[in-house]
Amino acid sequence: MDIKRADITHAEGISKVCSKAYRATYKDTHSEEYIERTIAEFYHLERIREEITVESEGWDGWFAAIEAGEVVGAIGGGMIGKNISEVFVLYLDPERRREGIGTLLLNVLTEVQKEKGATQQMRQKGLFLRKNNRVLATVWMKNTFL
Repeated sequence: MDIKRADITHAEGISKVCSKAYRATYKDTHSEEYIERTIAEFYHLERIREEITVESEGWDGWFAAIEAGEVVGAIGGGMIGKNISEVFVLYLDPERRREGIGTLLLNVLTEVQKEKGATQQMRQKGLFLRKNNRVLATVWMKNTFL
């Protein structure tokens, strides 16, 4: 398993894994229409490609978990204050949960954010509190920042 900063060759895999995981995570709590609209807005291929190739303030980029040439997980985040960072997105192939992939991704992004001066890391409260996302809650609780 390799965790690396995503490049353009990972864009399609990131789009697929985020879309698949979003559907699996929210299928019991959101309408199919809402899910597909959200995926179309945030995880379409062109947006992922742009987020990989264009640097911007407050965005540390995408990082991908790669196994046998396939993206099996992705994470993204950035600095939201002088010393405060945030994890914006963390998705895994639903069939690959509970293998430690999320922890590996989180560790890599956390190190990048520490190098940028982060002393505190925020994590999406909405993701943490969702009842059907206990796996992510476990990753958050196990991996405290600093």
